[in-house]
Amino acid sequence: MIDVIKNHQIERMFQLKVVNNYYYECLFYYDKDGHQQQAIINKHYQFTYQNLTNGYIAIPGIGQVNFTYLGEEKISNYEKYPIEKYGVLLRVHTSEVYYRFDNLGSLELVIDKYGGCSVKGNNGTLIEIELNELIIKDS
Repeated sequence: MIDVIKNHQIERMFQLKVVNNYYYECLFYYDKDGHQQQAIINKHYQFTYQNLTNGYIAIPGIGQVNFTYLGEEKISNYEKYPIEKYGVLLRVHTSEVYYRFDNLGSLELVIDKYGGCSVKGNNGTLIEIELNELIIKDS
């Protein structure tokens, strides 16, 4: 487990295993230990990235899978469940998955041969949620 001290508070991070079964290589842009990095995820390849906060994977012809590290912040309307302390929000087009964990967050994303994705949490709670992508405000 990795702890990062930020503004005198301990931040937990998560790890992400990516399995790419797609025909194309994908590009992963991510923040690790406070630094922005990028990596190519070759076709028919898998790798586990450690100590992550935010990032996204660009899947050719499909779009992006976005990972937003929430820390202890909870998403509105989901304050009571899931109950774990730290969170990550995953977004793909109009689908959202909310993941919460207590110690080390551990996610696995599999990109199938058609470019579709499946995700599982190896500890903590993973649920599908709905968030608006665009909100019209009264003027």
